[in-house]
Amino acid sequence: MQKQTTQALILDRHKVNNDIIVNTVTAEQGRLSAVARHARNAKKRFRGHLETLTLVEITYRHRPDWDLARLDDVRAIHTFPIIKGDLLRLSMATVMAEIILAFTRDGLVELELYYLTLKAFKSLDTPERRVDESFLVLFELRALMLAGFLPPLEQVFGDDDPATTQCKEWLAGTWRPMEQSLAQRASTRLERIIQEQIGRPLKSRGLLDEALGWER
Repeated sequence: MQKQTTQALILDRHKVNNDIIVNTVTAEQGRLSAVARHARNAKKRFRGHLETLTLVEITYRHRPDWDLARLDDVRAIHTFPIIKGDLLRLSMATVMAEIILAFTRDGLVELELYYLTLKAFKSLDTPERRVDESFLVLFELRALMLAGFLPPLEQVFGDDDPATTQCKEWLAGTWRPMEQSLAQRASTRLERIIQEQIGRPLKSRGLLDEALGWER
């Protein structure tokens, strides 16, 4: 069985006995779910390299009859320390990760979604970057569009709604932050579409609302 090496964004992980299971997205393989066998005991080998919201280089093996790929080696490339040291940035990145995991499937290459997420994480990890709800609205808008789930903006917001005009400007490459109340309303409507597609509310949204100081 041939080993493969690729870069991956770890979006989620959980522990099962002494194993660690990670859900990642990659440029070459799309979503890739993999297990690091006995990782909790092999601290020198995996310690610090299997954290959520981390860009890593992984070496793995996979067979069609396996539910999960097997990790042989992992090396952290970028740990996004600014994100992990700030509650607002962390909660926003966690919402983004949940959306991408919901929109991708194992083995199905979604190159644009991978690079959208990587670019968003790098932006969130830039201290000078202003972080507010409008940044998440842009991400949700582009994720829905790339996944093929975005209805016409007039249907989402209304013909004369300022969110329709501004989102069209964003998609045309013109960026300016949304006014706070408009961004909150726009995010609520986009997340309603996301919820319809994945069949449930976003579990991570509550932490972000707490960080923003908003009630829904």
